[in-house]
Amino acid sequence: MMLSSTVSKSQNLFIISRQLHKTAVEVLEKSPLEETITNSFASFIYGVRLEHLSDTVRHRSKRMILDNIGVGLVGSTTEVFKIALQYCQDMFSSSPISTVYGQKGLKLSPTLAAFTNGVAKRSKPFWFSRTANRFSFHNICSRIS
Repeated sequence: MMLSSTVSKSQNLFIISRQLHKTAVEVLEKSPLEETITNSFASFIYGVRLEHLSDTVRHRSKRMILDNIGVGLVGSTTEVFKIALQYCQDMFSSSPISTVYGQKGLKLSPTLAAFTNGVAKRSKPFWFSRTANRFSFHNICSRIS
């Protein structure tokens, strides 16, 4: 009698633990993301495919990316960039995997590299004037060559 009671309790415990595990897996698989503006925007951007964009949008996007890289490279020569870079290098970085504009071989954590690269892109206000199309890095390079 005592043995059957112990077996019965063990079986019940096994059934309960299986049910809890199954429920936990279902929650993880169907976990709804918190609906925020950022999440909504990210979901929209993630769903955009190349064929959704017009030729004009693709062309302008490519130019903006090139301009962004060019402005970052120019900004990496400024004094304010050097100060920000020194500050970030002095901080502890647990995962130095991200590159920094104009610094061959230097890697920082993604957060510190993003900050430093952001400083580089914003350290030359001239490049971000309202006439950015006229003074874009792409246009300047095409005039030089």
